[in-house]
Amino acid sequence: MCKLLRRVARLLVSTSVLASGVLCAQTVGYQLQVWPETRLERFTLPDVQSATVVGPVSQASLFGFAYDPYSGELLAAGAGDTGVSLGRLDPETAAWTPIVVLTGVEGNVMGLATLGGDEPLYLVTSDGDGTRLYTIDRATGESTLRSSFFGRMFVDIAVDETGLLFAHCIISDAIYRIDSTGNATLIGPTGLSANYAQGMDFDRSSGELYAWIYVDTTGSTAFSRINLETGAATVLHPLVGEFEGVLTGPGIRIFGDGFEP
Repeated sequence: MCKLLRRVARLLVSTSVLASGVLCAQTVGYQLQVWPETRLERFTLPDVQSATVVGPVSQASLFGFAYDPYSGELLAAGAGDTGVSLGRLDPETAAWTPIVVLTGVEGNVMGLATLGGDEPLYLVTSDGDGTRLYTIDRATGESTLRSSFFGRMFVDIAVDETGLLFAHCIISDAIYRIDSTGNATLIGPTGLSANYAQGMDFDRSSGELYAWIYVDTTGSTAFSRINLETGAATVLHPLVGEFEGVLTGPGIRIFGDGFEP
């Protein structure tokens, strides 16, 4: 019911804005470059090639990146001196603030995704032979294993407004859909040979899935739009380096006294 209300709220807000003759703001995104430099950049969708540098990121090895539209936080996860940590990046300065050390997590961090607020925070890790999907308690750092996928290396995940997960496998170079029971269904190949760090997120204003696909044969990232019916990637812009990325499209919070963007 909450998910249905959220979708209705977005539709009502969009309709009222269009009816008043006011154009909707373009989606702002952030991309975390993890190689050859470690820095945070900001852009307006789809112009990732014109991104401006927010600042260097002091915490290395951040390979999970997600946006919480309720709190406005840029969440990130990765290995540190004390283990796998969850933290936040300041969208204005790129400063890193640790939140909690995660417990019960096995493998290397691959991806992070959430709808925000009280919705689940998902984490995927891999040891090279398969992938584990966890949900994370932000307050305690406790992880709960939701599913394991052998023979698949899901290097990043994204969640749509209904709570359905999508994953990018760099063994098969394909996009998968993961349902609420943890079962993964093949959608189809991207058409690109991906390796190393990748990024993926939904534009909340349009429902379209975008991906930062690093292709090691070219040494560049192909920022692409993903076809949710076939998995095919349409390359929009090439970028030098490896990136994680998030999109901060409009989100609606529902309270007893009305709506808050």
